[in-house]
Amino acid sequence: MKTLPTADLFCPEFQQNPYPTYAKLRKQAPVYWSEQIQAWVVTRYEDVLTCLHDPRISANRILPRMQQMPETLRVQLAPLERTLSMWPLMLERPNHTRLRQLINKAMTPRIVRSFIPVIQGQVDELLDSALASDSVDFISDIATPYPLNVVSEIIGAPVEGRPLLKACAVDIVNFFGSPPHEYEVRAKTAMRSISEATQMLRDILLMRRKQPAADLISSLVEAEERGDVMSEEEILATCLMMVFAGFETTTNLIGNGLLLLLQHPHIEAQLRNNPDLMRGAIGEMLRHESPVQRLSRMAVDDFTLQNEHIKRGDLIFLMAASANRDDQKFPDPDQFNIERDTKNHLAFGHSIHLCPGNTLAQLETQILFTELFRRTRSIKLVESRPDWQINLSVRSLTRLPIKLESLEKPLIINPTSIVHHETYETVTNA
Repeated sequence: MKTLPTADLFCPEFQQNPYPTYAKLRKQAPVYWSEQIQAWVVTRYEDVLTCLHDPRISANRILPRMQQMPETLRVQLAPLERTLSMWPLMLERPNHTRLRQLINKAMTPRIVRSFIPVIQGQVDELLDSALASDSVDFISDIATPYPLNVVSEIIGAPVEGRPLLKACAVDIVNFFGSPPHEYEVRAKTAMRSISEATQMLRDILLMRRKQPAADLISSLVEAEERGDVMSEEEILATCLMMVFAGFETTTNLIGNGLLLLLQHPHIEAQLRNNPDLMRGAIGEMLRHESPVQRLSRMAVDDFTLQNEHIKRGDLIFLMAASANRDDQKFPDPDQFNIERDTKNHLAFGHSIHLCPGNTLAQLETQILFTELFRRTRSIKLVESRPDWQINLSVRSLTRLPIKLESLEKPLIINPTSIVHHETYETVTNA
């Protein structure tokens, strides 16, 4: 068993730039046991892909975390374990197939495209405010409220409930991305947030039973009532998962993406001159600065990978961000190149566990950046050094101060007209 005791995965240096460490691991110890996080770390693209298809590895990564806690504490945290275990992202066939099919019926490409007016309205409102301000923190002023507001409207949550949904999503990602010695505190916080958010969603669900609306909760209630075998608890858990998948990942994609463009002004200029390049640019943003850094899994049987013996019950971290920088898959991986083929990146997972929010995230990003470039003459970084959150699960900026210079007469471009719908249909059905 290979150990790298000097590889501190939570130190500020690693959080600022994890990619040299990933490269070292891919070369020297592509599969290694980390005492720090009590898990196996897998860093090469082909190994990550192999694990994602291996039936000896389960998506249920809650169980090994809970098993690391004292039994009395685990009993206290049973509601957290039960709710997260119902997320389709945590399930295997056949339960995963059953729930995912119901979600797909409620989130078809046609339905996702119908959200464009909602997305455009949020973009207009947030950019109007930002362009009228002398100082803008892109993360807190745009990248955070934008996807939160969109996914809240899609689900059917009221405006006053959005802060609660945001807190819940943040608390869950902090639990997923914390080191073992913080599991207890993070888990208790996440459980409280989940309980409060679930109660709010339950109240909405009861209202939708009496008076359906054009939202996700109504669609799932309709599926349940026509006998598609989805319990009320599964509906509530699925809605929480959609908030998590549709908010946190998109916030990180948008923030990381703008930072990359501002660090590569020639590419920003390309996109301003040719908005049709935006789709490829988003794929490269996802590969180069993956919003989700790792895909957690659990071994359900003993097996060997790269000559390392992995035991049943072990927690496994498949480092998607490292796989997306593997030079055996992506030549010159540290170069930000929007013309490269990125269709096989692993930023959203893969196969049956592809993130259900992937289509919406790309659509939101494309419309926001297109409109941002249409309405501004320039965007400048106020601070040269990015401030990254310390979290092993996500690549997330805590703040991104920028200065916007608006155009007196915005360019005449209809951002919705350049959205490549057929691409999103392909991704959705993967």
